[in-house]
Amino acid sequence: MSQVLDLASDLKAIASLSMQPHGLGRALGNALHSLGQVIPFDLAVLYRLDAGTLVPAAADGPLASEMIHAHVMRLDDFPTLARVLDHGRPMALQHEHHASEEGDPYDGLLDLPHGHACMVIPLRIGDTPIGLITLDRKVCRSYTPTEVSIADVYAQLASTALAFSQQAELLDRYRRQLEVQNQSLGAASIADAEFGERLAQTKSPAMLRFVALARQVANTALPVLIRGETGSGKEVAARALHEWSDRAGRPFVSINCAAIPESLVESELFGHRKGAFSGAVRDRPGRFVAANGGTLFLDEIGDMPIGAQAKLLRALQEGRFEPVGWDETVCVDVRVIAASHVDLEAAIRERRFREDLFYRLAAVPLSLPPLRERQEDIVDIARGRLRELARESRRGPW
Repeated sequence: MSQVLDLASDLKAIASLSMQPHGLGRALGNALHSLGQVIPFDLAVLYRLDAGTLVPAAADGPLASEMIHAHVMRLDDFPTLARVLDHGRPMALQHEHHASEEGDPYDGLLDLPHGHACMVIPLRIGDTPIGLITLDRKVCRSYTPTEVSIADVYAQLASTALAFSQQAELLDRYRRQLEVQNQSLGAASIADAEFGERLAQTKSPAMLRFVALARQVANTALPVLIRGETGSGKEVAARALHEWSDRAGRPFVSINCAAIPESLVESELFGHRKGAFSGAVRDRPGRFVAANGGTLFLDEIGDMPIGAQAKLLRALQEGRFEPVGWDETVCVDVRVIAASHVDLEAAIRERRFREDLFYRLAAVPLSLPPLRERQEDIVDIARGRLRELARESRRGPW
């Protein structure tokens, strides 16, 4: 009778996980510990499935270690685990399951005897696999059918808790993304819609050529590299490109790469998790997430630290990245416009700028004429700037 009461208490403990969307790792670890009161093991690991990779979410038992918590496995490398996930039923594994195929998942990490007790329990929501639990014990006997059935009940409850937490995390991420996007949109000038019109009204032949080319490429998804002297209006041109594109009305987010400390560039671009570094007191989505669906303007790209350039290149190539301190991949749909006043080819020769990143950014290179070649526009530029200053200071009749 006491075992039944203990089991009921353990099941209730796991069911309560669905009410804990945050701090899931600790809660799942407690649940695995409760499972150990009913089914003996030396190691229990709960993995979540992420794009074909099994990532540890919790571990318990005498053999649990930092190496186990960092033990990521490609599902393709372990056909037996893949079959268990596909079939959706728990399996007590025998030695021959590993010996004839891929080997034990913990070979090289644990010194387990041949023929030791091992069980794999799939985690599923409906027909969708979301992870699995492995149980290992040093004794050389198989887990019993009763133990497999009990573990399966645990797994069903843990699946619900894991899925609930993932959905809560996703909703929280979307909420933070909307907050950042709303801040970006709220901070935008009410004159944003004038940028394209202002550029198109140029009287300068050099600028007319620039506008004609910019309009041709505005509606593509290709990255654009705007080159021009300081003060020539590179951000105005970037905003005009955004306005002329099918992303108009969606976020336009800008970042000055030269104004961000080197240690914070990756965090600003890709976001970070709370506690990822000193001063990271809350999760932050980053500029890529804030610009999702819209345009990200990288001003002074030539001043970006070489270390951050590799991560930026991957984000441009694949549309995904890992925020600082996270092991999850974030996917975004962002059109990138970069700008620089420095000689990027010289920076490449000096190994201050990646050549592969340069060619990725310069899919469409645009050269903005300097003001000395646009004398016909200087009066209109000054008048427009005066209107902006008057609007910002709430003074003047303009």
